[in-house]
Amino acid sequence: MAGCSPVIECLATGSLVAVVESICIREMQQHVDADSEVVVGRTIELEHKGPIPPGSTLKLRGWVERLGERSAKFRVQASDDHELVCDGCVILVVAPRTSMESRIAEKVVALGTKSDVDLVEDVHGMRVSLDSVSRLEPQIP
Repeated sequence: MAGCSPVIECLATGSLVAVVESICIREMQQHVDADSEVVVGRTIELEHKGPIPPGSTLKLRGWVERLGERSAKFRVQASDDHELVCDGCVILVVAPRTSMESRIAEKVVALGTKSDVDLVEDVHGMRVSLDSVSRLEPQIP
């Protein structure tokens, strides 16, 4: 795109979210029946407080802030060797595996009926509808 600045080399916020969520899921999965249940993310609130350059060691610290019968709220903080770079919480829920598999299968079938003409692939390999992107309007303060 013309006028865009080049991307800087650091861990992107989306990647940081994926790292934090996957570690919380891994911890919670130890306490569910993997044959009949699946752990899924419900809410993620993270503040990305500082850049994380390539080669940095990321130290994640977390604890369960609230535990429900079918959910857990994790409080998380991530630091590199210099500062706190992430602070927030992740709420995960336990869902029936068959229910989630059915919902995903329904969406896969529905996606199979759409034309690929208006879909583009983003940098992570996700397919995004141009129609939904074209409706985005710049936010001017």
